[in-house]
Amino acid sequence: MNVFYRLIQKIIFICIALVSVHAIALTESGVVIKNQAGATYIDSADIQRSTTSNMVETIVQSVSGVSLIDSQSKRVAPDGVVTFNHLLTNVGNDTDTFKLSYAFASSAIIESVLIYPDVDNDGVKDAGSSPIASDTVLQAMAPDEVYSFILEVDMSNSASDGDVVTVDITAESQNNVVDGITVVSGGSSTATNQDTITVSLLPIINATKNMSEDLGASPSASPFTVSLVYENVGVSDMPVASDIAAVQANPTLSSHYNIILEDVLPAGMSFADDKVRWTIDGTEIEFVVNDGTSNLSVHGSYAGFFEYTNGGQGIKAQIIGLVSDKKAKIDFDVVIDSNVLAQTLFNQATLEYMSDPASPSDPMLEEQTNKVPYDVIAQYSVVANNGGCDGSGGNCNAEDDSAIDTVRVDSASQGERVSFTNFIWNHGNDEDIFNITIEAGNTFPAGTTFFLYKSDGVTPLLDTDNDDKPDTGPIPGKNDTCKSYQVEGSTAETGIKACGVKVVLVATLPASVTSGSDFQVVKKATSSSDTSKFNVVTDELGSIVGNTVDVTNDEPLKNSENPSSSCEDTSSNCGVGQGPEASPVRTVSVIPGNVAKFDLYVTNTSNVADSYTLSFSDAVTGADPNTFVASSLPTGWGVTFKDGADGSVITSIPVLGPQKSKHVIAEVSVPEDATSPLSIFFKVISPTSGATDMKHDRVGLTFDGSSCLSIDTGTEGRMFSGGHITYKHRITNLSYEEKTDISLTASNAPSGLASVMLFEDTNSNGELDENDVQIVAPIASLAAQADYIFFSRVQLNSGIAEGLKVSTTIEAQAACGNASLVDLTYVTDTIMNIIKEQALDSNCDGTEEGTFTLNTFDVQPNECIIYRLTSTNIGIKDAHNVRFKDEVPLYTKHRIIGSLPSISNGTPITISEGHQGDIIIDANSVATGKSVVLLFAVQVDD
Repeated sequence: MNVFYRLIQKIIFICIALVSVHAIALTESGVVIKNQAGATYIDSADIQRSTTSNMVETIVQSVSGVSLIDSQSKRVAPDGVVTFNHLLTNVGNDTDTFKLSYAFASSAIIESVLIYPDVDNDGVKDAGSSPIASDTVLQAMAPDEVYSFILEVDMSNSASDGDVVTVDITAESQNNVVDGITVVSGGSSTATNQDTITVSLLPIINATKNMSEDLGASPSASPFTVSLVYENVGVSDMPVASDIAAVQANPTLSSHYNIILEDVLPAGMSFADDKVRWTIDGTEIEFVVNDGTSNLSVHGSYAGFFEYTNGGQGIKAQIIGLVSDKKAKIDFDVVIDSNVLAQTLFNQATLEYMSDPASPSDPMLEEQTNKVPYDVIAQYSVVANNGGCDGSGGNCNAEDDSAIDTVRVDSASQGERVSFTNFIWNHGNDEDIFNITIEAGNTFPAGTTFFLYKSDGVTPLLDTDNDDKPDTGPIPGKNDTCKSYQVEGSTAETGIKACGVKVVLVATLPASVTSGSDFQVVKKATSSSDTSKFNVVTDELGSIVGNTVDVTNDEPLKNSENPSSSCEDTSSNCGVGQGPEASPVRTVSVIPGNVAKFDLYVTNTSNVADSYTLSFSDAVTGADPNTFVASSLPTGWGVTFKDGADGSVITSIPVLGPQKSKHVIAEVSVPEDATSPLSIFFKVISPTSGATDMKHDRVGLTFDGSSCLSIDTGTEGRMFSGGHITYKHRITNLSYEEKTDISLTASNAPSGLASVMLFEDTNSNGELDENDVQIVAPIASLAAQADYIFFSRVQLNSGIAEGLKVSTTIEAQAACGNASLVDLTYVTDTIMNIIKEQALDSNCDGTEEGTFTLNTFDVQPNECIIYRLTSTNIGIKDAHNVRFKDEVPLYTKHRIIGSLPSISNGTPITISEGHQGDIIIDANSVATGKSVVLLFAVQVDD
């Protein structure tokens, strides 16, 4: 899970001559890169589990940077004034201030050099504005903001034709402290332009550009006007047409024209119509530009040929003549297209004019007008739905359509974790973050808990914009390029796509609710940029069904986990379905005094893991389960349940996964004096969900045997490493005659973890105390039908790892037969844990600098971070199908550097260079006490 949040509040700067730009060049300073990993594994109970690591954080440092454009060359007449338009941009990642200075070689031909602001970006110094002295520090500028200004040079009347002089202008970052954070110089902290001035007595054409509006929505509410103003500031005329008739006869001949203006509109801006207005000497003429030769327009002694260029995105005016000290203007209307991303569109025209009318074959001079910005304002909108995708998960629909406004799960079991996958789409024209909240008034049962996850259903959804609400993280605006880990959906506009993310809501149902229908919860997505913009999607659960379980004979129930079983339905004669059956399903006959064994299979037929207790009875009337009386048996009869896998005595099944089966052996001890067969009922019931089933079997008798002993069932306990635990047991002589020389033996498995001692109940108080004598020899005699009480004391060794269990087997041996039990001592449960650490790799060579740490540290754009994930199995059995789940954090990209990425055990890593989004690595199996280590590197965006 990877999130960024801002350490500083969003601020809107309203500054003179500052213009906001769409894209920020560097990752912003002060943001925190958060990274948290997850892993899934299958535990010893064959249940899939998930776990998450700790979170590590990295702070992006401030880096200064400045851009200054452009160096230019212009003519000027003696005693004239020449101006140069410049744009200063803060390309650092934090607020900064900049010092403007200029310098030129001492020259008698320059009277003065001044700087003026150009707030309205029309290429002309602002009326009434005061000049800015050299070495002035400008006001603070946010990242990627622009300052537009004019450099004005006043030439001396002593300047001569052909004189050349240059002026250097420099912008320098001041590396100031903002909100207590020092701006570290790491980018281009200075930038210089050089303007070249050539004194000339020839015609000098100067052109500027302006627009009647500088900001608006997409699409435009109405057209606005672009104006190209050109004037002859030289001391000689640019010749006008000497023969208009000749021009009209061949208007496309380029040699007619001595002034060319071409304006190519930026993408997202288009011509409103085909009309152009041309004004000279205060007189305006309007005409229509088309594809024919009629594009020639005559304005007195001036002529101009107008045509569209660049596939209709540009307009070109070829003009004849402009006398000295005259000004002319070309106007046309434009609009902002639909689905233009919030950004600043820059527009600049190109001017060409004849360098020397006396030498018309010489190359024309070329200059650029001032660059005019237009801010497309941000508009925010969001849609939440179920994705509307096809069966393969593609061709998703990003529209707010009632047909796809609900995510429905038909049914779920009690206590189940139900997942609802919602899609959150950005329909605005700017990158946005959407807070995800669960609306009050949901109709799910009381006790249901809700949790939000990212698309993998494992990684929690966190707060990336620091407003204490979980959110989607940044999503690009409509028709922008989606990130690799995001989804793309169609909209109602042909060819226009929206970017979105999947958000998974997991509802954990209460185990106590076994029925009900039509449950709903409403999830709301709200723009963090404009909280008035939101959309909702409904998650619906059709019904809750109670958990179920089935007990069968000899084979497990046939299902996806047991496809080869023949125990499929009631005709299989194995006890399929809810019991108890009216007649015994299975009969096992034994000689009195022996044990009848039944192979039972308990199958969890629910969608969630469950646990079960085991019981038995002969007291069930008319196959009515409500008449079951637990542990009811005739005198001398007994039942012991054993684990079919290892023979250990059990009284319950702690965990059984969905559709999984457990083999249980029911051993029924038959007394020597038994004279009649016995119907016996085996029952399983979940103490959590109440799911239950009952099995009707029968013990038959044959009469050719002898008597024997019985020993009660084993028990379970828990103890810390180094401690001891005592279990109380009973041996019974089931026969009607005395038994002698009964030996008791005890052993532990695994060996070396514990020791065991057996004690008799010497003082018959039912408790182990200092008066009880250790059993070191066989029991000399046990009367008919008598009991013998003894204790088993299990001492755990120190230093046993958590997650182990000790099985203590006790066996009583006599001439008539043997009896045994198994006590289980648990030290801890099965656990996989995961630790996430990070280290700086400033030169991105794949080698960490210093040690890996859980702590936060600083990082600059273009530097790398190496992440180390260590997952350890501290459980009692191997963990299988271990899978790491992580993400490349936002504003970073995966790097293949040095030996990275690497994993100490598992599937080879095939993460591509520059990858963004999920990182999923299979580590296969991890043995008890073993670890697997994953290393990978990311680079902070520049």
